Amino acid sequence: MGNGFLDDLPDLGIRSAKRRKKKKTVPVSAPESKKTEQKIEVVIWHTVQCPRCKSEKVPVITTRKPIRYHKCENCGHHFKSVEA
Repeated sequence: MGNGFLDDLPDLGIRSAKRRKKKKTVPVSAPESKKTEQKIEVVIWHTVQCPRCKSEKVPVITTRKPIRYHKCENCGHHFKSVEA
């Protein structure tokens, strides 16, 4: 080490972790035939309303896919919605 500060410590058999080799990334462009065959997924979005007071001010509290838990800002009612 040079200055002898840690020379009197016992050898614990711990070796330093091996570093992973960095992978080289090369940008790959898709062939023209693949670009035209891509399908666009369409999702119908419905606004979520409180089932009690019909307010649209219902932010998501927590999410556990596909279930979202909401709390109405107007009446405080807790409910859940399911992503279909």
